[in-house]
Amino acid sequence: MDIIHVRAKLVLNILIVLFWTGCLAQSSSVKDGFSNYFKTADSLLQLKESALALPYLDSSRSSSPDSLEYIYSLVLTARGYDNVGQPDSANNFYLKAEPLVRSLGSKEPLHFFLLYRAFHLDRKRERDEAKRMVLECLTIIDDDDYQSNYLRSHIYKTLAENGLISRDLDSVYFYITKMNQYLEKDPTKGISPHHFNTMAWYYYVTGDLGTALKTLKGYFEWYGIDLTEMKPEHAGIVGNISITYIQLGDFERAEKYQQAILEMLEKYGEEESHTYQEQLNTLATIYVNLERYDEALALYDRQIAIYKRLNKDYLTNYYYGEILVEKGQALAGSKRWDEAEAIYNEILIYAKTHEDLALENIYLYKGMSEELAHRFEDALESLLMTLSIQKAKEQDGAFAYVPTYSNIAMAYQGLGRYDLAIAYMDSALSVNQNSPTFQPDSLGKIAVLRWQVELINDKLELLKEYWNQSNDEQVLELAFRTVEEGNIIIDYARKILVSDESKLRIAEDFYQYALYFNVLGYDKSKDESFLWKALSFNENNKSFLLNSLINQHLLSDDPEYLSLLDKREEMKQMINTASAQGDIQNQYKYLALLDSVQLAVDRVIEYSHFRIIDKAWMKKNYQDKVVLSTHVGKEQLYFFLIQDHEIALKQLPIDENFKDELLSYRTMLSHSDSEIKELTWNAELAQWLSSYEIEKDLIIVPDGVLNWLPFEALSDINGNYLMESYDISYLHSLSQPNVERQKSVQKPLISYAPSFDASPLIASADIVRNGMSSLPGAYQEALEATEILGGEAYTKTDATEGAFRNTAQNAEIIHLATHAIVDDFDPELSKLVFYTNGDSLDDGYLHTYEIYAMDLNAELVTLSACNTGYGQIKKGEGVMSLSRAFAYAGVPSAVVSLWPASDKSTPELMKYFYQNLKDGQSKDVALNNARKQYLSTAKGKARHPFYWGGFVLIGDSQPIARQSNWIIYLMGLSLIIVIGAVALKKKRA
Repeated sequence: MDIIHVRAKLVLNILIVLFWTGCLAQSSSVKDGFSNYFKTADSLLQLKESALALPYLDSSRSSSPDSLEYIYSLVLTARGYDNVGQPDSANNFYLKAEPLVRSLGSKEPLHFFLLYRAFHLDRKRERDEAKRMVLECLTIIDDDDYQSNYLRSHIYKTLAENGLISRDLDSVYFYITKMNQYLEKDPTKGISPHHFNTMAWYYYVTGDLGTALKTLKGYFEWYGIDLTEMKPEHAGIVGNISITYIQLGDFERAEKYQQAILEMLEKYGEEESHTYQEQLNTLATIYVNLERYDEALALYDRQIAIYKRLNKDYLTNYYYGEILVEKGQALAGSKRWDEAEAIYNEILIYAKTHEDLALENIYLYKGMSEELAHRFEDALESLLMTLSIQKAKEQDGAFAYVPTYSNIAMAYQGLGRYDLAIAYMDSALSVNQNSPTFQPDSLGKIAVLRWQVELINDKLELLKEYWNQSNDEQVLELAFRTVEEGNIIIDYARKILVSDESKLRIAEDFYQYALYFNVLGYDKSKDESFLWKALSFNENNKSFLLNSLINQHLLSDDPEYLSLLDKREEMKQMINTASAQGDIQNQYKYLALLDSVQLAVDRVIEYSHFRIIDKAWMKKNYQDKVVLSTHVGKEQLYFFLIQDHEIALKQLPIDENFKDELLSYRTMLSHSDSEIKELTWNAELAQWLSSYEIEKDLIIVPDGVLNWLPFEALSDINGNYLMESYDISYLHSLSQPNVERQKSVQKPLISYAPSFDASPLIASADIVRNGMSSLPGAYQEALEATEILGGEAYTKTDATEGAFRNTAQNAEIIHLATHAIVDDFDPELSKLVFYTNGDSLDDGYLHTYEIYAMDLNAELVTLSACNTGYGQIKKGEGVMSLSRAFAYAGVPSAVVSLWPASDKSTPELMKYFYQNLKDGQSKDVALNNARKQYLSTAKGKARHPFYWGGFVLIGDSQPIARQSNWIIYLMGLSLIIVIGAVALKKKRA
């Protein structure tokens, strides 16, 4: 389905949610002589019961018009009317109060009046006047106490929000800096969710959705609470987290936060509130985008039931134009078209007597629903009606026409009228790209960039179908041009988007089409250049973020790069200063300088997301190595074999059961009592590989769910394990930078094996390294590794997080025999577990994000914990495992486990592995030989792949360059030379 219109709606919702995210609590400076009426009203306002407070405020004004109570009452009455949505009444009271407040000549209640009045004016979109009042308020606060600093922080927060709405982003940066400066002076942690919302809003509109999310989540870290402890005042901040994930297209995570809001509101008995209805609607929208239509329908029905209960006259524009329209789409998705059609007919009847209902939106939803039901003629009629109404209203901009044009294209596609479909899709692309919001400094840039790539994907899907129907060479040529255009757009998007999530998701499906059409070009022409292009698209869609991070990290010591970064920060500060001073001329001058500095930064890091992989590139980077690069398509598995700089391709058909079959196979491997059944495509892959003379070493670059598979455990053509034929290692991507650093290590190996509480009666053979069981084999493993290679072992209570932080940078090899907790939902929260002594700074958990911040010198890290190579699969990035974090921290290779390791067999396997490394074997050969050595003595159940197949090598496979061996060699050589010299001297004598 086309979800562009849904995202447009959500962008508006974001602006509504974030618009004015709160203001100061009501004044607590209630004077001793004030009446009980006033005191009661003030208490009710603090409880957000403005409607109940207003009558008490009326009664409190029986005193003299020049009394302090009377003046305070006017101010709070105006505020109360604002709170209940009566701006005209509020304005009357503000006008009455202003001369009286100013006549007092005191700071209080003037600063409260100015802030409340500014809030009122901002709601009326009179933002310049609102800003003037806020700045005046700032001038009258001169104390340095807690309340004054809190007021200052809130004033700067208000100014920041005003700047966000007016798009004065440089001033916003200055105001947020000042806001945080005064918040830091508050020792009580009195920061409110609204401050976090404001900071996040800034990052959101500048395109840094990743930092926006971290800022929003930071509120919960600040107070040490989680979603289960959420209260109604947190609904806004959690709702913004959900909406940000929706903007990223990450509907699964959005669902989690949206459900948490609903559960909290139910817990506090707010099922009848307007907020609860809106949250139901947002979750239903999420389910529609996930194509979980029945769940969406259940939520729409709940929302409708509540709305009808609370509104006797429920037949409103909101009911017809929002709730029913969306329910109709969910019904169409559930194949209940008759019910959907009845709803749309009911809405259209209502619309005839309500001209203010946006009829074009009704026809748009109706047309999309008809497309879902494959009623393409009806859909085309509805969508052309939408276009007609839009043109009659002279609507303008991408938000209006892009959904219409793109859905008309899809209707023509459904009818097989491909030329017209292409014409309308091109219109959608043109309108979107020429929209002002497509520009780098636009608030809506994230949405329109995603739309542009989605439209390109829709066009490529259209061309794919057209090609299959026609075999027209011109269609193929058009597809190649569209792929090139898409690649340029993605390069542009990744350059101006700040958020890692945005950069990653922008290209999710595009590379699938790019690879498909280039393989098709090869099939038609047998021109190898198409295969190299297909491989390039495949590899550029792996570990994009990791490679970018490593590239930037490699420049961390580059003087030119660091100088440019300093210059960039200097320009930003000068822009902020000029903006705050109203110096427009210098502001534009510094902006131009900032652009030139950024271009220089891009040149230094050789910015381009796309790396062309060809014969010359492979020869330079991989010399004589044999590489098998994989890609999981929608209908095919692609295997690219590069040997002697020549490329070959094998395609294997797959169906919708592919992922389930692979996961079932992995489950069989990871359970020692399971009988293993071969994968359906194993035999054909083995036969193809056997047709090439691959000597021994094989580098595999897995894609998608293939990251969860140990290829060593697959069968070769003789029915033996594939490890019998090849020494296999893995890479995150072919284009992963080669990290060459000056290593400074003091220990050949440092191992860590913490203790955990568990029953001593558990047999070691039955223990796996998951849960929190004690690991008797881990201590043996750590000590044996140290004995073989030399170094240091931290075991039991000595194996703390602090010990790791203080010593790991000194190790040539890091060995971790411990538990790992893999967070599939939020991979940055995955962690390794150490012994903890209760120190709050040493909590015993080494998180993924903490590893990213480390700078390690090791050549190898062995993570013999459970699932350290397992994790969430992200399109365009790969498996989000702990091993990635160590790669960024500077460790070029890692041995990781794909399932919970056996505490019995792992020490034996590791002993063989380290002895092989000591003997000078390369890492892949050492690990493969360790498997064979283990199997040479294992019998019966112990031969199951569960015990030996879970460990794989990711990264550089070269032997460990042992410094100590060279020292011994040189000492020995020196001794021989000395002895020889002495003997020669004696002989001459």
